[in-house]
Amino acid sequence: METPQVPEEKKKNSKLIYIIIGIVVLCLGCIAISAILGFFIFPNLTPEPTATPLPTNTPLPPTPVPPTAAPENTPASSEGTSQQEEGGCVYWKDVTAAMEGEKVCVYGEVYKTYNTNEAWRIDFGSEKNSFFMYDTKYYYNVKVDDCVMAEGTIKLISGGVPYLNIENQKLYFCQ
Repeated sequence: METPQVPEEKKKNSKLIYIIIGIVVLCLGCIAISAILGFFIFPNLTPEPTATPLPTNTPLPPTPVPPTAAPENTPASSEGTSQQEEGGCVYWKDVTAAMEGEKVCVYGEVYKTYNTNEAWRIDFGSEKNSFFMYDTKYYYNVKVDDCVMAEGTIKLISGGVPYLNIENQKLYFCQ
């Protein structure tokens, strides 16, 4: 009895199928090995998240802390000119680098407020290097042209620009 002969074409097709299956298995094996080796060699390929800046209208605390009413003896000038206050406060334009380290009461009209991602900042002038106040824990519900005042120690940033850190939420409206 003779064994049946498989046609040459079927032999070629079955070899081709085995070759394709072999290639697929090899590829999957390589991917699996690469993933395992990559996990052990490079365990943390996920980049660390970067800080996303907060929009300027996002408050620093969960609830706003408005400033308290100002004492009666601290009226502020609305003319925008440099002058000494009767109650002992200094107009913002009169604060100088020479006052560094002094504890002073400073007042003035708000030019703009914004969040720097590190602090809530109140600017009094349009010039880049003009005096400013800031608070790292709270923001204040003040608007442009509001007269505000605070007491604190005058400090300097690079370039000799004087600033005041608002201490213990003690920012007041002028009266």
